[in-house]
Amino acid sequence: MKRPIIIALACILTISSFSQGNESERSEKHRFTFMPSHTYLRVDSENNKDWTTLASFGLNYDFWIKENMAIGLHSDVITESFIVSRQEDEQILERERPLALIGVFLYKLENGLTPLVGAGIELEKEEHLALIHFGLEYGFEIGKGWEFGANVTYDLKLDVYNSFALGLSVSKFL
Repeated sequence: MKRPIIIALACILTISSFSQGNESERSEKHRFTFMPSHTYLRVDSENNKDWTTLASFGLNYDFWIKENMAIGLHSDVITESFIVSRQEDEQILERERPLALIGVFLYKLENGLTPLVGAGIELEKEEHLALIHFGLEYGFEIGKGWEFGANVTYDLKLDVYNSFALGLSVSKFL
């Protein structure tokens, strides 16, 4: 249980060590993002574990500390219900439209790619799950503070199930 948290903290420290103090400051510090996506995970069906695709979306807020570094609060919602089993004891869990709230750290590289790492909680009426979140996004400005992007994220729901999501995003800098 402690190992994924230590790994996430090491990633945050490693990424933040790449920052340089003499970069120009971003004039717009706040970014709001809407990201329709598809989440892929293995679900239980008739004594098998099959890959499935579920509709999902994200609503994100990021505060840019520097030109290339931000912290944020990201939310991901899977809009469908599904059944998974715990990795450790195969106990069946039914998940009904879970909502993940994740604190993240982002570092924008010179080539426009932005790796991100964070930790949070997946909320659902039956059981809440701790999670570690990794991602990579690429965005380009389309004018007047708007940005269009593509995202891939991977979530480790500790000792339960893992998922990854692919999405497109539209962001507004303020």
